[in-house]
Amino acid sequence: FDAGSKIPSGIFTGNFVDLGFFEECVDTYDNATTAIISGKYCIGLMHFTNLHESSRLQLPQSPRSLLEAGVGLPSATCLPSACSTDDIEKIYEIFDIPSNFDEVLCQTKASQAKLDNGDIAMISFFVIVLGIMLCSTIYDVIITYLQKKPINPLFLAFSILTNGRKLIETTNNPNQISCIHGIRVLSMMWILIGHKYVIATNLPIRNYLYLSEFIEEPANMLIFNKFLAVDTFLVVGGIVLVYTFMGSMENKTKFNIISYYIHRYLRLTPLVAVVIGIYVTILKHFGSGPIWPNMVDILANPCKDYWYLALLYVQNFFLVGSEMCMVQAWYLSVDFQLILISPILLLPLKRWPRITLVVMGILAVCSSIAAFLSSWFLEITMNMFLDTDKYNDYKRYFYYAPWIRGSSWLIGLIVGYVIFKVKRKQFQFAVNKVSWIF
Repeated sequence: FDAGSKIPSGIFTGNFVDLGFFEECVDTYDNATTAIISGKYCIGLMHFTNLHESSRLQLPQSPRSLLEAGVGLPSATCLPSACSTDDIEKIYEIFDIPSNFDEVLCQTKASQAKLDNGDIAMISFFVIVLGIMLCSTIYDVIITYLQKKPINPLFLAFSILTNGRKLIETTNNPNQISCIHGIRVLSMMWILIGHKYVIATNLPIRNYLYLSEFIEEPANMLIFNKFLAVDTFLVVGGIVLVYTFMGSMENKTKFNIISYYIHRYLRLTPLVAVVIGIYVTILKHFGSGPIWPNMVDILANPCKDYWYLALLYVQNFFLVGSEMCMVQAWYLSVDFQLILISPILLLPLKRWPRITLVVMGILAVCSSIAAFLSSWFLEITMNMFLDTDKYNDYKRYFYYAPWIRGSSWLIGLIVGYVIFKVKRKQFQFAVNKVSWIF
């Protein structure tokens, strides 16, 4: 009883969840004379129909009833492992409390994840990579000590020393746009903080009914609308793409579209494949807790079913939200799709720059109009993740849509060309000052 849930205080302010004491329950063990008794932790729902009558359970924006459609209070029960979920429901029936428990959401010490063939294969892969890194590093140390050149640069590709030097190198490359690094860092911090808050809204909160009020405060809206920071990455991506392309054209480097596509795909895909492999294999061993198996299933099952869509960078056209393998990979899909069409704009840019820039501007305006129309017809607000009815449509037709995100990327292409053309020009101090302000 001590490890199970109790009715939490503050139900009428949204404190619906008491998950009990998971570790105390599953660690329970008694080698009795008749049988071995071990703890079994189960999560289910208690249904209190009279709670639905309270208007206090309605958040300001509709639909907001957190107990509508028969959804009840999450309840954790600790009982001997020999008992079943039917036994739990019968116990609640004694107190005239309807409940719903599923054996899938029960855990014991013995039922916790064990290594399977997939886990062993993934661990073996990492051991092999670690071995290659070790051999490459030893080779690097030896040739450095002997002051010799490597037989082949490939032998140093996995060296911790060589790659470590590159990671901490601070020398300024004159061919880079140094301010972009700062933009990336600030945008990444914004996205991380925003997602931290959004993820927290999906976890137990003591005063859930005040969440909408909290989000709509101006200062907090800046954090929750972190999706705007994603557009800065698209702008930066467009800038770097054009700047690099124009530099290679200036150096008379021949543009090979096949190599361009292959390079981009191979640059991203191996790491994506490794992360997918982690999701479907060893991720379940990274933690434990009342809702950990459920969270792992939410992350792993889409990757088991739709891994190929993630590796082809097309899942934003077919899936939405938790259906996606690696939800965060939607950005890679959009980015790769924009890269696929980029030669249509890059190749004419060298020969007919003015016409191409005008076309880019027109396309950016069209993308902005598409965003406006989508916002209008989908009735998009600044905090769509609270509106469960429209959230999936918002994600599918707005958030994940490359034709919506394209405006930021196209602006980046234009800015990249302008920066490339003016990089050698010296501006007066007043012009520089005004430029920094804006």
